[in-house]
Amino acid sequence: MDTVRVLIVASDPLSRGGLAALLAGQAGVSVAGQTAGAGDLASDIEAYRPDVILWDLGWDTLASLERLGELESGHPPVLALLPSGEMGAQAWNAGARGLLLRTAE
Repeated sequence: MDTVRVLIVASDPLSRGGLAALLAGQAGVSVAGQTAGAGDLASDIEAYRPDVILWDLGWDTLASLERLGELESGHPPVLALLPSGEMGAQAWNAGARGLLLRTAE
């Protein structure tokens, strides 16, 4: 079985660490890296070479949605963690290819 390389993007270091710990125990998943997403995200993607980006939009989603919308075409697919279902359309329009509520178990 192939391993899926995941880049975790979250402004909160506790969220990044928690997501990395959760994914570490999953077969077929490797955490390629973690970033706050505030810097040069294109460089992070190039350095970590993820297959998928797991982006926790946090509770203040507007800044994260803006950053997500800035990604150039050809980037790996983004799974966005949303604080509420109301943000789904905005995340989809910003470029997310999968949506998951932050409250999902």
